[in-house]
Amino acid sequence: MRFSLICILLMCTYTGICQSTVEKYYSFVNKAELSICSYKNKAASKYYKRAFKMLKVPFSVDVKNVFLCEYYGSQNKNRLIVLAKLLKGAGVLIEDIIPKEDRNDVFASVLLHQQEADIKYNLIFSKKIDSLQKIDKYSRILCPAYHDSCKEAVRYSDSLNMIKLIEIEKEYGKAREASIGKMSVFFLNVLMGHWIMWNWYPMREELREDVMRGIYDARQFARLEDKLFMYSNNQHLEYGVDSYFIVGGVLFISVNDTKAEIDKRRKSLFLETLDELGVKTLFQVKNKKYLFNPHLFTLVLGDSLENVNKAKELMEKIDNGKINGNYYNLNK
Repeated sequence: MRFSLICILLMCTYTGICQSTVEKYYSFVNKAELSICSYKNKAASKYYKRAFKMLKVPFSVDVKNVFLCEYYGSQNKNRLIVLAKLLKGAGVLIEDIIPKEDRNDVFASVLLHQQEADIKYNLIFSKKIDSLQKIDKYSRILCPAYHDSCKEAVRYSDSLNMIKLIEIEKEYGKAREASIGKMSVFFLNVLMGHWIMWNWYPMREELREDVMRGIYDARQFARLEDKLFMYSNNQHLEYGVDSYFIVGGVLFISVNDTKAEIDKRRKSLFLETLDELGVKTLFQVKNKKYLFNPHLFTLVLGDSLENVNKAKELMEKIDNGKINGNYYNLNK
């Protein structure tokens, strides 16, 4: 009995320490991203350094952002080499980040070091996840717009994919960025987003636990939660990731719940406030090489007179409290 109590206390202590370091990671990353949005690259780089001390393996999206920050800032070659090797470990190549017109002697030197670096994830495991994505993609090519005549075939294909994932993870362990690389974890997130359409989300609590442990990205988890909110007819809680859209040159965030409630939820995942995410999303729209908000916009309406008037109407409703949300003018 006494031994069991000691084990429980040690587990609770470990969990608390783990969550504390993960929370610090996201806090420093948030400060770094806001610094980039204020064009303070030097300060951003310092915050990223502090963040990366908090996790055994930082998320590649953050490594990519600080690589860009350093490359278009101080061009500290030694620092860039360290970051390039981290990116290679997750399967991210700097040739896919820096366009040809921006490459120089520093890039060439860093590239040589990255080419000599090792990939850290399991390539066989990664390919198995990629094969599921190919099946997923093909089933949707055969059934565009989820037409009633073929919708059940897509559902059946998705169910087989989910069973296959469970079997693969039994053999190889959890499919996370450290084990399958950046691209394959992206494919996995797409697959899970599709399964949520059918209200299949058996890995939900496991993902939440891994967010707390710092091995699954809280930003991606929040996005999956927003998909669950959307496909469940608002029966679940929203986190605001999928609430951004552009109309008439204005970036809007429109949420069903109050911003205060959503911010409270986001804080439970160590994430920034909606207003801070709005600032980052605005910067991201104008500076597409950076990625702060994992949501890729599905609704972007042009600057026609009709859309400009619609934007004015939405702004007025937000100002008058008829819609929960905020807005940011892209032209400022």
